[in-house]
Amino acid sequence: MGQEFILESTKFFVLGDQDAYNLYFKDAVQYLPIENNYVTQLLESTDPAEHQELAQVTILHFLSEKKPWKDTANYPAAMLPAMRLYRQYRQTMRTEYQLAKQVPQLTVLVLVDDEHDLARCLESIYYQDYPNLTVVDASSQPEQVLAICQDYQTLYDHLEYQVVSSAATLSETLARGLAQTHGELVTLISARNWFNNNQPFMELVSYLQTHQLWHADAFRDR
Repeated sequence: MGQEFILESTKFFVLGDQDAYNLYFKDAVQYLPIENNYVTQLLESTDPAEHQELAQVTILHFLSEKKPWKDTANYPAAMLPAMRLYRQYRQTMRTEYQLAKQVPQLTVLVLVDDEHDLARCLESIYYQDYPNLTVVDASSQPEQVLAICQDYQTLYDHLEYQVVSSAATLSETLARGLAQTHGELVTLISARNWFNNNQPFMELVSYLQTHQLWHADAFRDR
């Protein structure tokens, strides 16, 4: 009966299985409050009645193309608290299941010679899938970048900031930044650049291990 009904009604479907469920269970459902399936698109609504405090939401539904596992640099400000909440849960799950212990620690050294793109660069690092990540910022412009770093320290763990002399050369800035790194692997990026997907670190470490360019006994002494 159910299969025949679905087959006969498929020509009316727009949302696939969701339409099938909605038609088959019509008038046989119990509606739950909106906080039990709150879609993040409502955070951008111009109707205040559709806004919900995230602390009151039971299930947060990232329904649109705006996902917290993507680069959120250009997302509207109203969406950012939901994105950050997801990432906090992600970090909690990584800790709970000790995912960081399954891969070598990777330190990303960010060389900051211009603060204007730093937030963009940090965002592209913090949405990475790699579960054992530490970020060190090295800059000769501490006044300009300190506020940006502090914002990210508040939102995410494992951000360190190394202040060097404003008169330091690039090589001196790099050397002092490297002195603050720890863990088994280190990679370098300029704050002027960013990653356009969330897989580079996973791919990098996988490549090193697959080609035996790194192994667990190669930890650096500190």
